[in-house]
Amino acid sequence: MSRRRLLRAVATFAVATGVAGCSAWRSDAALSDHPDEVLQVRSGKGAELLRVQAESDATLAGWVAQHGNPDYVRVESAKRVELCYIAQDRLVTFTRGWTARSSASVSEPIPDRLRQRFARADQQRLSAQRAPLPAVPRAKPKRAASAKAAPKTRVQVPAKAADVPAALGLRIDERDEPYRAELVRMVEKIERENGRCARAGSVTRSISQGTPSDPAWFATCTDRKGSEFDVFFSRSDIRSGKSMAAAPHLAKSVAIERCKKHALSISTQTRKTAFAWSDPHVEEYPDGRTRVTTSFEARSASGLEEKLGISCLMDTGELFEANITP
Repeated sequence: MSRRRLLRAVATFAVATGVAGCSAWRSDAALSDHPDEVLQVRSGKGAELLRVQAESDATLAGWVAQHGNPDYVRVESAKRVELCYIAQDRLVTFTRGWTARSSASVSEPIPDRLRQRFARADQQRLSAQRAPLPAVPRAKPKRAASAKAAPKTRVQVPAKAADVPAALGLRIDERDEPYRAELVRMVEKIERENGRCARAGSVTRSISQGTPSDPAWFATCTDRKGSEFDVFFSRSDIRSGKSMAAAPHLAKSVAIERCKKHALSISTQTRKTAFAWSDPHVEEYPDGRTRVTTSFEARSASGLEEKLGISCLMDTGELFEANITP
């Protein structure tokens, strides 16, 4: 059989076997053209590779539509694709299993194995982002003009840690001292408006959000049960007076249905999915996210059944992750 006839037969088989077959064939084709390359997405081969992967992977296409194009793409194999976002110092990995739709996982920062393969200018850009800001020199305390010792004053210590004013008790990085007044005002605003934040004890610079001109931080809050959670904000949020009210949770029934709908959407045409909803577990987190954990059965055309577990993490706006386990 000639090469042309062989390729035509493979393409015909891919169409006949539905979406899953089409996805795998296109991924293999892209992989053979660019084996294990880390390609810039701005133009050329990288842009075309990203387009092909998005056409054959609904999860990847949805991520790019929501978060924008990455700076680099790498196809490790037909079952694993990696996207690198330099501004967020973020790696997003898409893993394909037995379905035509991949699952996404996010990690930070971008590992050196990928960073070292970037263009030199992008390596320097990433290094500059990671470099700490120079420390702000602190002024030396002035000595009193009088030789007499100043009378000591007794400071009343609040009975509870929650009564300590934010200006006195807030912990921040030394490099953020120039922003202390703004950070203190924002923390006081969070404690007023976020009903779940009983106390914010520290503010930390975020490496995954913000830009050099508009830095971002997260305040670590403690709720009334003693659980900690983070509240993100940027300098532009401080200046715009953005509301810092607690993020609402999805209704539990809505969260369960969203997780169920996602599992149904990643099933291939050769499988029938039936959910076991006898004991779905729903957990609500103080940052507004909700996790649903349950199980379902994937039944092939031949009647073979496989029981799988699924864990979905989401908020009112999007589904962040959906991990399927045997």
